[in-house]
Amino acid sequence: MRRTFEAYVVGEIERPTRRVLAAVVPLDAFTGRIVTAGVRATISRVHRVGARDRIEPLGREPIRNLSGMLVFLSETDELDPSLTFEIRVDPSEAGYLLPDVMRYSPPAANDPAWADRLRVVVPLSRRADAPEPDGATMVRGTVISRSPGNRTIPVSGARIDVSASAGQAFATFTDGRGEFAVPVRVPGSVDDDAIPVGTTVQIRERVGPNLVLRRELVRDVRSGVKHRFAEPLEIRGNNEPALLPY
Repeated sequence: MRRTFEAYVVGEIERPTRRVLAAVVPLDAFTGRIVTAGVRATISRVHRVGARDRIEPLGREPIRNLSGMLVFLSETDELDPSLTFEIRVDPSEAGYLLPDVMRYSPPAANDPAWADRLRVVVPLSRRADAPEPDGATMVRGTVISRSPGNRTIPVSGARIDVSASAGQAFATFTDGRGEFAVPVRVPGSVDDDAIPVGTTVQIRERVGPNLVLRRELVRDVRSGVKHRFAEPLEIRGNNEPALLPY
C-alpha cells in the first residue's frame, strides 16, 4: 500500500491527506536552521526531448507546514521515480543568495528511506548585505579582476570557501559588487583572549559550468571577532592583504 506524507494547512481543522511530491527544506548553511519566512519555491516537470530538456512549470503554490518546509502536493501520476522535476528557490527576501537550481525525482513507494527522500534540502548562504548572525565570527572581503587598462572590475559569482584548522568549512558566493561575507566557526572561546586560528580562504572563479581554484590564502581568525580583508582580493593576482578586525 502506498504511504502518505501528511500536509496540513494552518487554520483548517481537517483536510483530506494528499500525497506529497516534494518537501523543500530551505536551510541556513551556517546555523542549520530552517528559514521560515522570505523564501519562495517553484517546481517544474522536466521532459527530455532529444538532446534537450523542456521545462514545464506546474504552476502550483507550495504549502508551508508548521516546521517551515515548503510542501508541493502531487497529482496522481506524478509519484513515478522515473520522472524528473526542477526546483527553484528564491530566498532573496530573507537576505540569502540564489541557490543552484535542483533536479529531483520522487522516491519509490517501497523505498525504506521514502520519507527522508521526499525532503529536498537547499542550503542557503547569506548575502553580504544581510544582517550578521549574533556573535558570529565573520570573514568579509571583495574580489576583483583587472582590465587590460588596469581598471578594477568586481567579480560576481566567485565561490568563497573558508575553513579553520580542524573546523567545518563554510562557503558563499560574491555578489554583483564582488563582495562576500562568510560566518564561520573556529575553535576557542568568544572573548578577548581567543587564540588566533589559522584559517584558509579559497577563491574559485566560475568558468563555464565549472569552478576553478584561483587563490588560496591563510590568515589568523579569532573566535567571536568580525574580520575584513584590508583591500580587494585580485582573483588572478597575487596581492596579500591583511585580514583585520572591524
